[in-house]
Amino acid sequence: MPALRLILVLLCSLSVFYRILSEITSLSIFRYLDEIIFFSVIVYLLFYYLTSKKVHIINLILLVFISYSVIVSLLFGFNKNLIDIFLQTLINVKFFILIIGFILIFKNNFKYLNLYFKVVFGIAFLSFFIHIISGVQFNNLFNISTFARPNIRYSGFIAHPNHMAYLAVLYIGYILSKIKSSKTKINLNSFLQIFFCVAIIFLTDSRTSIIAAAIFFLAFYWDLLLKNALVLLYVFSTLSLSIVFLAVFTDVFDSIIQNIFQTFTLESTYIRGNMIYLSGLIFYQFFPVGTGAASFGSVMANNKVYEYYEQADRYYFANDIGLYDSNIASIVGEYGFIGLIFYFLLFFYTYRYLAKTFRTRGVMLKSVFFVFLFYTITNPMITNNVYILISLPVFLKIASINNTNTL
Repeated sequence: MPALRLILVLLCSLSVFYRILSEITSLSIFRYLDEIIFFSVIVYLLFYYLTSKKVHIINLILLVFISYSVIVSLLFGFNKNLIDIFLQTLINVKFFILIIGFILIFKNNFKYLNLYFKVVFGIAFLSFFIHIISGVQFNNLFNISTFARPNIRYSGFIAHPNHMAYLAVLYIGYILSKIKSSKTKINLNSFLQIFFCVAIIFLTDSRTSIIAAAIFFLAFYWDLLLKNALVLLYVFSTLSLSIVFLAVFTDVFDSIIQNIFQTFTLESTYIRGNMIYLSGLIFYQFFPVGTGAASFGSVMANNKVYEYYEQADRYYFANDIGLYDSNIASIVGEYGFIGLIFYFLLFFYTYRYLAKTFRTRGVMLKSVFFVFLFYTITNPMITNNVYILISLPVFLKIASINNTNTL
């Protein structure tokens, strides 16, 4: 088991930075680390459950969902290719498979998980600082898009500003969880770390992450808010000043409002909004099962659904740009009302399994799950390897934060 933990940590660390590694080396294996990790964990889980004969309810729900997805997609879906359907179904539950695997592999020994946490977050933060100093030269050197809005969005070696912003949000959640578990106040060291993460969020220009960070602070102060009017006034005043600052000195609210308005039309140039709107049409027209796996907003999808709604020739659809960015849109489109029920059960029982394994029900664990769910509106959280692999160590560490044997 120690060797398995070390190999998994090494592969995951490399996978998080695969874009940079693919640019600075000629090795193509970095592009396939996602698949190697995923199917290695699947093999481990199959071996574990066949030999231990222990089955949890989350495993049963996964098996039922996979069977349902394949059968219903073959009967009613737009894509009738069995291989596409099966592979896309596995991809659609990647997060749940990997988190179950991580729990079983690391629950009794966090030595290598702690190393993974320090290495990934340390390299990400250090490279972000280097990116700030070197500016666009960093982008040119490593062939990273500037993701300009309007000039440059910094990302470091993690190579995408949204990934970097989410990593900073997770670190804020981790720091606040440690403070809350120790029942102490935020000291200078913790404040500086949180301030650094907030600065990262603004420099990546990630609007979703601003709201996500606010959710963590709300969860952290929730008990005090209910008991102390002065703290409530302080938080309300800080929030109000922050909103005024953002409204006056940035275009965050203008862009959010514009994106919301562009969500309710097929003519929108905001692809996430377009996908969400399309998923709503599918939800209504193909109620309650959607258009099936590998048909809409997913890697294996063909053009049939897009052609059905006369969208296939548009730039984003013709070039596969931004079609996978909203997990909510993909789930609603491919699986409809019944799919939403399945995913609610998957998230609920995954949380229960994690909390039960580490015997914790803290508000910060609930908040990190809520933040993850919140991100699925505009990001591919349950299917994107980078999002998943930077989430898992934080989920497990927050869940086990009161267990002195593992930290």
